[in-house]
Amino acid sequence: STYITNLSLLIRKNLQNAENLTVSLEEELSRARHYLALEQLRLKHKFDFQIEVGKEVDAQAWAIPNMVLQPYLENAIWHGLRYRETKGNLKVHYQKTGNMLEVIIEDNGIGRTKSQELKTQNQQKKVSTGMHNTEHRVQIINEMFGTKLTVQVEDTKPTGTRVKLQMELKS
Repeated sequence: STYITNLSLLIRKNLQNAENLTVSLEEELSRARHYLALEQLRLKHKFDFQIEVGKEVDAQAWAIPNMVLQPYLENAIWHGLRYRETKGNLKVHYQKTGNMLEVIIEDNGIGRTKSQELKTQNQQKKVSTGMHNTEHRVQIINEMFGTKLTVQVEDTKPTGTRVKLQMELKS
């Protein structure tokens, strides 16, 4: 019942915003919570998640590119956290720095190197387009809006991944 409710809410939110180039940060936060709750249920609570929004961030006032964060959340879960032997953690933190919104997605999954090693032969043959498409989309967003959206992905110690997105805030 909880899974179906979260799924229907997420689908409704995605359909409502499908044609929008940007959404309010508040809307993006809501979708992220529903998506993470779905994955948490699907994986039988194999991970916990926290979404933190700095006091200086007004989630109702700011618009961000639609669906720019979801692929990074998905990667953290599908390629890192689901393979942990113990319970994992995913943290998403939003903070304002000057006129920039900084989003840090950090997981304590198995890391990119170990994830690559665990891919099956079939998965290794498949060309991964998810991150390539997202990088291309970031480039298009920057060209269309004249913004400075940047993404950095790095490994953390002892395991895990940190994704840092920085974007100019547009009200």
